[in-house]
Amino acid sequence: MIQQQSKLITLTVDGVEVKVPPGTTILEAAKQAGINIPYLCYHPMLKPYGACRMCVVEVEKQRGQPASCTSPVAEGMAVKTNTPDVQKTRTEIMDLVLSEHPHGCLTCWRVVHCGPDDICLRNVSVIDRCVICPKNYRCELQFMAWDFKAKDTPLGYHYRSIPLWNKNPLIDHDMNLCIVCGRCVRACNEVEGADAIVFVNRGGRTIVGTSQGGSLAESGCTFCGACVDVCPVGAIVEKDSKWAGPARRTATTICPHCPVGCQIGVGLDKDGKIIRVMPDLDSPVNRGHACAWGKFGIVDYVHGKDRLTTPLVRKHGELAPATWDEALEAVARAFASHTGSEAGVIASPRSTNEDLFVLQKWARVVALTNNIDHTDHLFLPSAMAGLDQAIGGASQMTGNWQDIEKAKCLLAVGADLMADQPVIGARVRKAVQQGQKLIVVDPRRTESALRSTVWLRNRPGTEVAVLGGIMRVLLDERLWNAAYVEQRCEDFAVAQKAVEAFDLDTVEKTTGVPKAHIEMAARLLAKASPPCIVYSARTNLPGHNTDIASALADLALLTGAIGRPGGGLNIMRREANGQGCSDMGCAPILLPGYARVTDATARTPFERVWGRALPSQPGLFARDMMAAAREGTLKAMLVVGNGDLLNRYAPHGAEQAVQALETLVVVDMAMTELAQRATVVLPAASFAEVDGTFTSGERRIQRLRKVLDAPGQAKPAWWIIGKLAEKAGVHGFDYHAPVDVLKELTGFVPAYEGVTYTAIERGGLQWPVSGVSHTGTPVLHTEMFPRGKGRFQPFQHKATPAQPADGRLTVMTALVREIAGIRELKHKNLAEVNPEDAAALKLAEGDLVSVQTPAGVVKAQVKVTAEAARGHMMLSLSHGDVEPPAIVSQPAGNSAAALADIVTAYVVVEKEGAPVI
Repeated sequence: MIQQQSKLITLTVDGVEVKVPPGTTILEAAKQAGINIPYLCYHPMLKPYGACRMCVVEVEKQRGQPASCTSPVAEGMAVKTNTPDVQKTRTEIMDLVLSEHPHGCLTCWRVVHCGPDDICLRNVSVIDRCVICPKNYRCELQFMAWDFKAKDTPLGYHYRSIPLWNKNPLIDHDMNLCIVCGRCVRACNEVEGADAIVFVNRGGRTIVGTSQGGSLAESGCTFCGACVDVCPVGAIVEKDSKWAGPARRTATTICPHCPVGCQIGVGLDKDGKIIRVMPDLDSPVNRGHACAWGKFGIVDYVHGKDRLTTPLVRKHGELAPATWDEALEAVARAFASHTGSEAGVIASPRSTNEDLFVLQKWARVVALTNNIDHTDHLFLPSAMAGLDQAIGGASQMTGNWQDIEKAKCLLAVGADLMADQPVIGARVRKAVQQGQKLIVVDPRRTESALRSTVWLRNRPGTEVAVLGGIMRVLLDERLWNAAYVEQRCEDFAVAQKAVEAFDLDTVEKTTGVPKAHIEMAARLLAKASPPCIVYSARTNLPGHNTDIASALADLALLTGAIGRPGGGLNIMRREANGQGCSDMGCAPILLPGYARVTDATARTPFERVWGRALPSQPGLFARDMMAAAREGTLKAMLVVGNGDLLNRYAPHGAEQAVQALETLVVVDMAMTELAQRATVVLPAASFAEVDGTFTSGERRIQRLRKVLDAPGQAKPAWWIIGKLAEKAGVHGFDYHAPVDVLKELTGFVPAYEGVTYTAIERGGLQWPVSGVSHTGTPVLHTEMFPRGKGRFQPFQHKATPAQPADGRLTVMTALVREIAGIRELKHKNLAEVNPEDAAALKLAEGDLVSVQTPAGVVKAQVKVTAEAARGHMMLSLSHGDVEPPAIVSQPAGNSAAALADIVTAYVVVEKEGAPVI
């Protein structure tokens, strides 16, 4: 601590002594001292800019008036922020700003008498009043003008007469209000890396426009909303909450839409309804940034018209309102008759850890079954087996989001960070622009692939061969990390033997990837030391998972990627609390804390505390439950959340499975298609209506806070499940609050041992957290692996099925997750086919086709490209969480989610209006 203090710089600001780290600006030092310096172009999320000059100060023994936002502090510096000369300069700058902004109300002498809803009747010449601006009482310029007691500018004001830009479904623009501070342009460049908006024109005519002169979508906008968040005036605002006014109350919680774990602030109106979302600047995860889902997809998610507010029980073939007691009794009776192998439970990866822990406990103690699974469908147990055998305990990221951002070289296998984890993807986008080497192994045309340094576009099912080829180069050219392998690994000969089959000529023939590209990728990985590897099972073929995982583990060991900052072998999940599902034991083979259900010693602590013998045989995964239900051996199912279950598991007969069940109980916040088929529906609270915790993809345990009351009789899932146990006469579920659940689960999950709500109040902690004073573990396996030394695994490439002779194509999907508004504006379903296939099927660029898959029929526009492998179709689909797009025709409904797992299916393609084959 003394050493850290010695590095601090001491200065005075208006006579107040301040100690700050080197590199701190004068403005930041003044903030720390509680001294206000006005500014307009500065924003804590952006680099210093110094354009508006409003923040000028005087520094003793220095000439002029430097901009405090760009001037670094120096030892002994004496800063004065409010001298007469400084005030004069700021007044002149305010005159310049007001000359480009409507200011009738800003400079009116009666402004102190005006309320937020008052309309001026005394000065008819004032037609562009603050009360008709969407940023009224939220405008930084408005507050600053009042602080300055601004008077009418002698420079005059000329209305720009720029037409309103309001055709965008999410964001409205009124460039007549723009003060050209540059915040939005810089945020689009520095934070999102999209460069969709730029300065256009020159001199006094400079204004903000799009980079291509067209719409935001055409200019590459990702609709992250950063421009909205940083705009100090009413020039760029959210469309839906444009006229909602200032929030009456704000609260902080965690976004439920993906595994990044962004902390968000929600603003609520006088009725307690969420009106807007603001990403939290203080969050160590997102640092003031959000994506389209988090910025614009929260309000409809929480306040949707289909929210459930009362329990429903099916009577005479129809769902009818019921009391909680009636509904709980109905469920208890059903599961009293069907326990063990006849019962099944499916958890939601958007539930809290507390919900998940109580749910798996209910499954094992009340329903007496290990038939429990969750639906974070990118987590495939077989994909984890190879990693587990190599290093042990491998169902998580070994590094963190910052490692991905800061890595010198990033290898992405089947992972599209820019689509699936957009906030992290934006940082990768920026990192690549600044020199990060990005290697992508993916058959799909994704943004990550298009921005990569090397795109190894392999044929579907040949990932193992690509990885084997990379390792062959590392070994042949002696580029592996010999010291790391010697110190931390064993069975090196196994890897040497495995790669013998992957000479580059064979690999090129098998994968379609030029061997020069594989050589380049191997050399970039070796040079990085350590490289960072991210992996998603999205593009895997059945039967290939374990070999891919083993090959990835071997590559990570060869390059020394694991256990070092800036590296890592990182498994990419898709849902907000998919990691928590695994940690809490929502799996048919695992108890909380990754104890095996078959291990009698591991079961003992649970049985002692819970007072019941637990089932000892592995249960069924969700897909297997569908088959068991169709066959009639699984008769009762409890599903929490997962409204798209029918679509997601359509290829596995979900519709028929649900129809065959004797009892289907759905716990959800909305009347989904699955709920419509239920025997009993229990209304659940949303993420914004509960307290608890989420565990993000980087193992960060964070506080989920209740920010508003649930509608009607909706309840938290932990409460609902506890009442179900009570109705069944089982004790041990009498929790009064989620903190009671947390206290219990920390006793069973070693990685959560030191977790308390107080400890994770700000920013959360990355597990393992070994004690109440432990600060978390950003990087795993820094000294040794859970199994001791890393063990190289054998792996082999398995040939993909031969192409059918009837001309059918193999489909590979890229699921683009988008919210309502962006889908209609920006995304088209795209079917990429090879020119030879297009000729054989008589398809031309731009043709509309129907693609018949086992999951249903999807319409898409043809793109003919030589980058698509012969015999394969790359199908890019839009999938929304708020309002599923009507793009897939199938019995289960209208969602593209069902196609997410269709990677080996043979599809029939028909040109709209006339069959092609």
